[in-house]
Amino acid sequence: MVKNITPYVISLLLLILLTVQCNKNNRHKNTYLSNLDALTDTVKYYKNKTGTQTATIKTLQLKNNELNDYIINKDEELKAVTGEFSSLQSVVKYTTLTKFDTIYIPLEKPIITEKRFEVSGEKKSKWFSLNYTITNDSLTIAPLLTYTDASVVTGIKRKWFLGKETLTTDVTFTNPNITVTNLKSVTVMVNNPWYKKWYVWLAAGVTGGLLLK
Repeated sequence: MVKNITPYVISLLLLILLTVQCNKNNRHKNTYLSNLDALTDTVKYYKNKTGTQTATIKTLQLKNNELNDYIINKDEELKAVTGEFSSLQSVVKYTTLTKFDTIYIPLEKPIITEKRFEVSGEKKSKWFSLNYTITNDSLTIAPLLTYTDASVVTGIKRKWFLGKETLTTDVTFTNPNITVTNLKSVTVMVNNPWYKKWYVWLAAGVTGGLLLK
């Protein structure tokens, strides 16, 4: 009886293996196409439900070695901030521009002169730029611009190579005048389908081996 069902068991195992391989190939193809799409994508903006603006872009899906070769090793800042992680889960890098169109500051005590005076100028540095106008009774800054690059890195940290692993998110700004005052980070845990579990394949292999004896 065992010999009679052996061909069916082998066929079933082969069918399962073929199905898994097809699914794997489809995932690789979909990932490849998604990455091509992400590489040509540009930042877009939309008004979210809170009434503020959200920037959005499609996400690259890379293996660890690809992430290191194509992204991190070509960016000295990312290379520095990711160096403390033993493994990475996600890396986000962005550039921000903060703009205040007009800041008007009236003087509590106007400067009294025979004639009204006005002094204008500009100030620029690596992290900000502004135009200003000073008169007898006010200071006007228009506009005020501030800049920064930022990185958000999530991954595993540990104090030494056998130490406790801790899932951590680091946010780093290049502008030293910016400070993170509150931070929350959540990662979603996705369970693998039952047919991807290692013990399912172990059981199938053992069962197939016993039936072939």
